[in-house]
Amino acid sequence: MSAYRRINLGDSRKKWIRGNYLQNNAQDIDHDGGFAEVETVGGHRLSVTARETRPAGERVSIGIRPQHITLADGAAAGRLDTRVTLVEELGSETVVHADVSGKKLIAVFAGQQKMKSGDSLPLHLDPAVLHLFGEDGRRLS
Repeated sequence: MSAYRRINLGDSRKKWIRGNYLQNNAQDIDHDGGFAEVETVGGHRLSVTARETRPAGERVSIGIRPQHITLADGAAAGRLDTRVTLVEELGSETVVHADVSGKKLIAVFAGQQKMKSGDSLPLHLDPAVLHLFGEDGRRLS
């Protein structure tokens, strides 16, 4: 499925993180997949499941649904250090708009969260819920 189709069929609030493909965890990724490392804005490095290898330095996009972003518990892997720009308290959930090195990211948390604009907010992106796409929009994960 292409990135274009995923945007039209999936959650319209899906967020995209652009980055550069760095390396794989193995020489060859088989049909079961493996992990690729992607460097994103601000030098953050994220592991993403991948079905195929790509040349180092190739531009890629990572898709993630806002409800799949969680608060980081101190672990460095999959962590993005952000700054809160807006908090929307909607009763059953809290929508948090955050800045990651000048790029906007939206996270949705269940219930009410104690945070405000300007707060530092470490977020965690689990590789299992990230979607990797090539520059041509073709899904790589």
